[in-house]
Amino acid sequence: MFFRIGGAGVGKATQSLVVNSNRGDRDDMWLWRADMAPASVGPPTWRPRDGGQRFRDVTMYGLFVEHYQQFQVI
Repeated sequence: MFFRIGGAGVGKATQSLVVNSNRGDRDDMWLWRADMAPASVGPPTWRPRDGGQRFRDVTMYGLFVEHYQQFQVI
């Protein structure tokens, strides 16, 4: 699963992935906040601030999280 935040328009997402489950497995996920220099991805002040949240007793295989402003995974 692939999440990309950022683009030509202003986004309103505050989180990329929230897992509201106390157990389980997830596999092959890439959470990416576009923060590169081209104007098409927007300024670095764009949300979301954190990548993944609420992973309680969740096993993640192949998790890639990049370029979030505060935390990659909580």
